[in-house]
Amino acid sequence: VLYFLSGFSASSFGRFATLFYLDSGLDAHRIGIVEGAQPIVALLGNQLFGLLSDSLQRKKAVALYARAVSTALLLALPMPHWVGLPRATFPYILAIMVA
Repeated sequence: VLYFLSGFSASSFGRFATLFYLDSGLDAHRIGIVEGAQPIVALLGNQLFGLLSDSLQRKKAVALYARAVSTALLLALPMPHWVGLPRATFPYILAIMVA
């Protein structure tokens, strides 16, 4: 189930992320920074969560927790629009996408 959710997440948001960034006012350079920072952070995060799951001996629980936090952060991405702000800023988008 986790692999299905991971693939679904990547295929649903990943396809339209660039359009969201353009709509938020980011230029191509900043979109490249956001998209380029994600694999680097994923590389480091995978190592940290791997160590955590090995030390706790709770691999499924850690994976579910990481997926839940990731989903919550992704849902927070359009939050400035929900509270009446004009659009998300580059630092806000970068922080959400690499968290």
